[in-house]
Amino acid sequence: LDVDFTTYMQHVRLFRDKGVTDYSLITGTRGPVQYPAGYLYCFSLVRWILGDSVIGAQVLFLSIYMVQVYLV
Repeated sequence: LDVDFTTYMQHVRLFRDKGVTDYSLITGTRGPVQYPAGYLYCFSLVRWILGDSVIGAQVLFLSIYMVQVYLV
């Protein structure tokens, strides 16, 4: 299930590939970017590791969640 991942990757493409840093110009199919710059850097790393794979991202975030639950 792709909730907003496609839009996040569109934001990252504009930021990383096109060099757009003006937040008013970074937009995707579900609207403009609404998170701080750290979000763009984190999802740039996710895109670098996984590409545009929704399933891969779900597995990555599930793994992070399970580690966090285990630690707590």
